[in-house]
Amino acid sequence: MTRWTGTRPGKAVVVIKDLAALHGPTSGTVTLPHHLMWQAVNVRTFDLADPRKLRRLYEIVLREARGDKDLVEWLDGESLQALWPSLHLPHGVRHVWEMSHPSLSAIREASPDQVNPTYERWLAQRWAA
Repeated sequence: MTRWTGTRPGKAVVVIKDLAALHGPTSGTVTLPHHLMWQAVNVRTFDLADPRKLRRLYEIVLREARGDKDLVEWLDGESLQALWPSLHLPHGVRHVWEMSHPSLSAIREASPDQVNPTYERWLAQRWAA
């Protein structure tokens, strides 16, 4: 596990060293624990057959994970790679994951579905304004 601080105030980003170690659920209905999403059960329950709900689950876990256990339990490596370009993530979270796993950056750059510009481009745009 890698913890990066300084990317988000008061919140470290947890990154797993090997994407192949991620073997979370890929089908069915799952309910996230309170430490990942502090909501009522019906709000933190996700039908993984619904692409929007699956993306939302991955966005929450990537933002809120406290350690490798959360990542391994809730994420699947192949699904993460397939979803990566379309995930709405804080720039700091995306940047740290792409620094740790350059393959994710390559997947995002090659996809027409990318929703976030590169972190460097975002920073340049932010400081130019």
